[in-house]
Amino acid sequence: MWNLLLKCFIVTFTIMIVACSKAPELVRLEGAGNKLFCATLKDIRSSPDQTLQDNNELVGHAANIKKLYEAAPDIISEDLRFIYDILAASRDSKGTDTLLAFQMLTDPRLAGYEGRVAEFAKETCGIFDGDIDYFVDPTVRPSGICSGWPLMGSPLTNDRFPYLLDTSSANYFSNIFFSGPKTKMRDGMIHVPRGGKVTFKGEYPFAKYFGFNPNDMSTNNLKTLMDVDIDPDEGSINPWREPMQSDMARNYTAHLVVDKTPEIPAPNTSYVGQTKSGGRNYATFQIYRVYGTDLPVLPPNSAGVLLPSVTVYDKKGNEIEHHPMCDPYPNNYEPPIDKTKFPALPFPDHRAQSNAGNFNVKGNFGLDIDLLSNADVLYLSSYYGRQNGEVFAIRAKKPKTMNVKEERYPWSTDLDFRMWTACTYNFWNGKANDCVVDNNILEDKYGYYTLIVTEAKNRPSNATKENHISWLDAGNFLDGQISFRMLPKHTAFLQGLRTNIEKGATTPYSPETAFCSRETFERGGFSGCQQESNIVKNQQ
Repeated sequence: MWNLLLKCFIVTFTIMIVACSKAPELVRLEGAGNKLFCATLKDIRSSPDQTLQDNNELVGHAANIKKLYEAAPDIISEDLRFIYDILAASRDSKGTDTLLAFQMLTDPRLAGYEGRVAEFAKETCGIFDGDIDYFVDPTVRPSGICSGWPLMGSPLTNDRFPYLLDTSSANYFSNIFFSGPKTKMRDGMIHVPRGGKVTFKGEYPFAKYFGFNPNDMSTNNLKTLMDVDIDPDEGSINPWREPMQSDMARNYTAHLVVDKTPEIPAPNTSYVGQTKSGGRNYATFQIYRVYGTDLPVLPPNSAGVLLPSVTVYDKKGNEIEHHPMCDPYPNNYEPPIDKTKFPALPFPDHRAQSNAGNFNVKGNFGLDIDLLSNADVLYLSSYYGRQNGEVFAIRAKKPKTMNVKEERYPWSTDLDFRMWTACTYNFWNGKANDCVVDNNILEDKYGYYTLIVTEAKNRPSNATKENHISWLDAGNFLDGQISFRMLPKHTAFLQGLRTNIEKGATTPYSPETAFCSRETFERGGFSGCQQESNIVKNQQ
C-alpha cells in the first residue's frame, strides 16, 4: 500500500502540462433516491462483487462509489461524484498525469465530502460503523523552516487518507529540484540546471535507517542513497558499517546529478536526469527519510543531527545556490499539525470482502507507479473486517532484526534484515489506528510472535505481555488493513519472503492468519482461533 510517506510533497508542483481526462460521465438511475441508495449501500456491504478483483485496487473502490452515486439522491450526489472523480483519476493516471491525480487525492476537502455522506447514511439508512465526525483543515501545509528542506512530515501531519503513515518511528523531510525553465518555477522549488548537481553534506543520524529517496516527475523511484551505502568523509565513521564512539566524527557527502547514469557511477551519487521510463526528468521529488530514531518519534525530530546542507552546482561545477545545515525543530518551535479528520465512512473495503487474511506484496494500491514509496522497503499487507470475526490473528517466526539491547547492530552478521513495523488502517479514513516497531513485538519461547488485531472492545483478556501476545487496535471501523514495512528489501531474507508469499508457500516466517471470536481466542489462543477459522472456511 502507499507508504506515507506519501506526503503532500507534490502539492506545490502543478506546473507540468498534464492530460488528466475527466472521468467518464456517470448516469444516475431513474429511481435514484433515499430508498435505492440505502438498498445499494446494504448490498455492497453484504455481497462482495468478485468482478472487482483487479491488480489495480482502485478499480474496485471506484466501482463501489459509482454504484452508490447512480443510486443516490440529489442531496449527496455531488459529494459522491467528487469522491468518484478523484479515485478514478488516480486509478487511470499515467506518467505525469500522476501529479495532478495525486494532488486531487490528497485534497483535505475529501474529508468533508466523506463526512456528509457518512452523516446521510446514518440519518437516512441507519447505517454507521463508528465516529462520523469530520473536520476539514484548509490551512495546514507541512512547511519547514529550513530553506533547503521546505517540506517536512511527521505523525502530526497527514495522518489521514490517502497517506497511510507509519506513526511508530518515522520522520520525513523533502525538497523539489526542478530542471525545467525557470519561468515555470514555483515557491519551494530549487532550480538545478541540466547537467548540474546537488550536494548534501551532513552527519549520519542516530537511527535504524535513513536514506535519500529521489523520485522522478511521475513519482516513480530513482536510485536510493541508503545509509550503509554512503561512504563517510575522510576521518569519519559510517555507524551502519562498524561500531563508533560518541566522540567520533560521523560526516558524509552525497550527490544528486541531473544527468544520465554513466557506465561507472560515482560513489554516493544518484543520477536523476532521466525518468524511470527513460525520458527526460524535469523534476525530482527527493525525500529524506529517517526511521527508528534513538529519540522518541514525538515530538518530531531529525534524529539528533541537523539536516544536511544543500548546495547546487551548474554543469561546470560553479556554485549557484547554498542552503546551510539546519535544525528543523529548534527549541520552542511549534511544528505544523494537520487537524483534518476523516469520518468512519460506512463503505466496505472490497479487498477485505474478497481477500481477507491473505498477505500480498503489492504497494501503492497495485498501481503501476511508485507514488513516492520507499524503494528500500518491502510492503506486506493483509485485510480484515467485522464480517470475518472479532479477532484477526497473525503468527510467524520472528526474524532477527537490529536490537541494541540484545547487542544486534546494523553490521551484525546474524541479522535476517534491519527492521520492520506493523500498522493498522481503514482505507477510507487513512489514519494509523495503531503502529508497533519490531522490538516491541513479543515472541514466545519458540521464537514465534502472535499479533492480533481487534477493536478495543474486543481485545481478548489473554492478549498480554505475559502470554507473549501483541495487540493492535483496529479502530472503530467496518474493516481495515494491516501493513508491514520491512527493510532493506534487497536482503536475501526479504527477497525469499516475498517469493514465498507470492507463491503461497508455507514457511516459518510466512505469516499465518486466522479469524475467530474473542471468546475462542481467550479459550484457545492462536491454535483455537485457527481451528475456528478453518471450520468457517470449510463451511463456505
